[in-house]
Amino acid sequence: MPATQPTEIDQPLLEIDTGLPVLYVNVDLAAVYADKDDYQKGTLYLWQDKDDSEHLAMGPYDIEIKGRGNSSWQDAKRSFHVQLDSKMNLLGLGENKHWLLLGQSSDLTLMKNKLFYDLSGDMGLAYMQSNWVDLVINNRHAGNYLLCEKINHSDNLAMPDGLIYELDTNFDEDYRFKTTSGQPIMLHTHKYLDALDEVTLKTIQARLQVFENAVSAVDFTTVFEGKRTRYSELIDMESLVKYWLIQELAFNPSIFKNSTFFYQESPDSVYQMGPVWDMDQTTGDLEQQYPGYDRWASILWGDLSRMDSQTRAWHKYFIHDPVFLAAAQQAYWENHERFTGLVAENGTIFQMREQLLPSAILNFQIWQDESNAEEAKEDYKDLVRKLKGWLINRIGWLDRQFASVQTLEKSLENGGF
Repeated sequence: MPATQPTEIDQPLLEIDTGLPVLYVNVDLAAVYADKDDYQKGTLYLWQDKDDSEHLAMGPYDIEIKGRGNSSWQDAKRSFHVQLDSKMNLLGLGENKHWLLLGQSSDLTLMKNKLFYDLSGDMGLAYMQSNWVDLVINNRHAGNYLLCEKINHSDNLAMPDGLIYELDTNFDEDYRFKTTSGQPIMLHTHKYLDALDEVTLKTIQARLQVFENAVSAVDFTTVFEGKRTRYSELIDMESLVKYWLIQELAFNPSIFKNSTFFYQESPDSVYQMGPVWDMDQTTGDLEQQYPGYDRWASILWGDLSRMDSQTRAWHKYFIHDPVFLAAAQQAYWENHERFTGLVAENGTIFQMREQLLPSAILNFQIWQDESNAEEAKEDYKDLVRKLKGWLINRIGWLDRQFASVQTLEKSLENGGF
């Protein structure tokens, strides 16, 4: 049945009133759990805004739904991939057919993904639009979820001849290859792959190898199309710098290792970094293993003295490029007000907390077995305070490293070499 033809609701809907939109899904959940990669038919109904009659409700519509995630699929609170019959604009996030419901089980603040996705968009990077919802599955409240575009199906990255790449150790897409240093690259733009012949695919792979050869060279150059070419001529440096700044601000353990996306608007155009993805295990989540806010993620993750592919990631090289460092130091201070705005007294984190609080309390009661709503409220607020405090300390430390190009270069000089 086309998604433009609503079906009938066959039972009263469970009422959830947290101030967030409520998404109702009916599906054989046991079948979804039994095989993460197998779509199951279901229905979707969206209650958008009880105070806005023009955007009150959508559906129900026929959908297909399956699981998503790798290690997170083992968690009790799981994430899902929803496919509509045709493109629809959900919550003003744009016309898309494919949507993700992110459980964010590893982030009890429920805000880190959206915090950094929105920050990256504010900084001018291509980014994933998202909004929180309360999810009801088979008329049972499943807690707070982040409704989000899907990267390789997003109109936000829809380009007639475009290509989206992912650097990720899972290495599980249909078209994938490794560079000579062993970097695992996947071509993620499924809707364009059928139109690419083998010659074009080999050209794509060869061009990316040229980029790696240049970024890892002593002088950051290599021969490309008969002339000496710098890696910075093959990639949009503004996007590279901003992407790296966000990864460092968040102290992301996956920096240039997993869930690292970049794209081209056409096979012969420059690479552009983004969108930022999978930020829920950042900002000191690995405190016991890697304590402190005063370290570089770029230095911590990996050691170039070993010949492991992931320790030879590209950022290990370009953090020693004077051109990159000068651009990064300038971009840091140009975006500094955005960073401090996250942790200001009535800043982004405070506003997100206020928006999330009623839903977060219920989410705690469902997934953290907290029967006392007041205790759940205080526990949630405490987690948000810790997130804010960590970021305040992180920004303070980064301010000192970015005081000048010279201090930045000195701070990063032992980055794995």
